[in-house]
Amino acid sequence: MNCISDKSNCTGCGACVMHCKGNNLTMKQGMDGFMYPEKGDSRQCECGFVCPEISHVKKSDKPYPHLYALQIKNEGVLLESTSGGAFYCIADYVLQKGGYVCGVVYNDDLQAVHILTNNYDDLTYMHNSKYVKSDLKNVYREIKDKLESNFHVLFSGLPCEVGGLKSFLEKDYDKLITVDLVCTGVPSARMFSDFINSIELKKKIKIIDFKFRDKHKYGLSHTTVIRYIKAGKEKQKTIQNRDCVSYYVAFGKQNCFRDKCYNCSYNSSARVSDFTLGGFWSYSNTGGILNENSGVSLVLSNSDNAENIVKSLNHIAHIEQYDGHGELNSNYGLCHHTPNPNYRYELFDSLNRNGYIKTADKYFKAKGLIKRVASRMLPLPVKIFLTKYRRAIFNRFK
Repeated sequence: MNCISDKSNCTGCGACVMHCKGNNLTMKQGMDGFMYPEKGDSRQCECGFVCPEISHVKKSDKPYPHLYALQIKNEGVLLESTSGGAFYCIADYVLQKGGYVCGVVYNDDLQAVHILTNNYDDLTYMHNSKYVKSDLKNVYREIKDKLESNFHVLFSGLPCEVGGLKSFLEKDYDKLITVDLVCTGVPSARMFSDFINSIELKKKIKIIDFKFRDKHKYGLSHTTVIRYIKAGKEKQKTIQNRDCVSYYVAFGKQNCFRDKCYNCSYNSSARVSDFTLGGFWSYSNTGGILNENSGVSLVLSNSDNAENIVKSLNHIAHIEQYDGHGELNSNYGLCHHTPNPNYRYELFDSLNRNGYIKTADKYFKAKGLIKRVASRMLPLPVKIFLTKYRRAIFNRFK
């Protein structure tokens, strides 16, 4: 298998491009809006063999990793975090050791990008969910330089991006700590940009920030908050129901992901990272004492190093340990492949030919007023149950 030519097996991690010493590879946008490696000329290039889909990066050998519920004690950080603030806790551990943290932020053009930093202020922009494929740029090279200089480094990303980093490094580093996220797939950066542009053109505004899951008004939820500039004044719009946001609908329908997402190599209890983080959606069934409405993180400890770090976080977070077997089976994104829609090509062809608005109207239209009101009346636990039930039925009869 050559992932450089076989796009269906490419995760877009960019390991081959960053590994190519002759700069013979570049990332180019495909018809689906995702980035793929492409050779610059006819010279021989074996950088594709650093691809984690070929090199088969080592994963944890624990049949079921240790599982924790975590909620950071700092209420300000907890409010800004998507779930329980687990990422911030681990990042704080690394920064306290004089190390560096690599995570995703929005740049000035509202594009999701990975950055490497040793500045606490940057964590504020990292610990929010961004349901879009990020641009890794050259962070693997930057991380390697820091590791070679004997710094601690924390890398946070999708499981395939962690796999790309480890494959790029080609050896283990004692001071590297990796975090992957519970993932079912993500839309492309181009699709997110088209979505943002469609709002800006329609409303005659400039969007400067977009939060998928904001807790300030409704607590733990999928509330969308958009900050924008109109007529020279900064304003904010809060949308409680995610089904009123077409891009969010597309993410929920899972019909616009990368081809490889539907045959992911990382959806299993054998994890590629030290930690796996996500929302602890079934926490209400555990009998735990944490305030679920404030957000609770699901933390999987996949290595001895991760286990030692978790034990050192009691001063900064409330931590409860649970049986990993049950939660792994109930959390869809951990161990299940996302079903492949039979119209994926047609959707992206429509995006290219007809633009975002017409494509959204056909494939992932936002809810109308009646459905929005009905959905708003349902409690969050009921919404979560219905979502899991729908997925179980679909998975059974697909």
